[in-house]
Amino acid sequence: MKRALEGEKKGDSLKSEQKNIFKHFDSQTTYEDNVEVLCDLMELRCLFSKGESISITKMVSLLLKATDEEPTSGIDDLQDKVRDKVEMVMIESQRRKSDSRYKYPFDFKTSGVLVFLGFKNPYSYLYVYLLLVTRLNMNTNKLYAGIDGTFLFEKLSAIIARSYFGENSSAIVIGTSEDGGFQSKINALSVKLNEGFTFYNHSGGSVDENDGKLDFIVWIDFTDKKPSKLIAFAQCKTGTNWRKHISELNAESFCRNWFTRMPALMPIRLFFISDIPQGGHWYKTATHSGLFFDRIRIMDYSPKDLEKSILLDIEKWTKAALKQSKLLF
Repeated sequence: MKRALEGEKKGDSLKSEQKNIFKHFDSQTTYEDNVEVLCDLMELRCLFSKGESISITKMVSLLLKATDEEPTSGIDDLQDKVRDKVEMVMIESQRRKSDSRYKYPFDFKTSGVLVFLGFKNPYSYLYVYLLLVTRLNMNTNKLYAGIDGTFLFEKLSAIIARSYFGENSSAIVIGTSEDGGFQSKINALSVKLNEGFTFYNHSGGSVDENDGKLDFIVWIDFTDKKPSKLIAFAQCKTGTNWRKHISELNAESFCRNWFTRMPALMPIRLFFISDIPQGGHWYKTATHSGLFFDRIRIMDYSPKDLEKSILLDIEKWTKAALKQSKLLF
């Protein structure tokens, strides 16, 4: 009896930890959630199953168990609704596959089973990393293998931005992951850009900034290094609470507050997320965020020759996070 009670307590503890780690994927997830959320859930279930696969039938069963409706109340109608939603998840999965230039590491078989194709190439680790830094509770579970998953996302995003802007582009990460005070970061940035001259605190008050909501800068220089060039200021967010941050970074205000002189050409804004937004809200999100990169766009522009140091960190972090998560999912 005592052992049974101890086992029950241990099980409750694991469930509690699971909810803490995957705070968005507990029993409250139902078929009424948007397709993007359910597709992530199916991918996670696929990763954490013994055969690294999950059938549509199993997914329907899981969602039926999660619903608040009584099973005796219109069960046939409910099953139809859930199955229709899961079929939409299949379509979303296929979209992810094509829009990522076929770097997506999952595949739906004709039998209606989603299969993880394994860690066969760097893109597999990259996608699973992005999935995990979206769905893990990154407030308490971002550090694995001694690597901070959120800081790693800033460095990765800078590389993706360079891939998008082209081979003559440069980037510098100045977010909270980088050492040095705010003033020294701005001075170093001015030298790199040959814009802004130096740091200058126009308000005259105390400087309590760390990064001014600015995580990295990417630009395309000319051989003459003179002012008047394409510059982009970027902000990065893991997790799913990024919507409230999409308008925080204001490039013009940043320059007016902290540069001696305004850049000849005003920087544009970039916003990077590891999440995938709801399809019907894309335009509205983009108008608030600037040039917008979600998980699939990151996969789209992930270069073939991704820096070895970044790739190694992604692989280490992902392996450690998966190992810990599998114990609790």
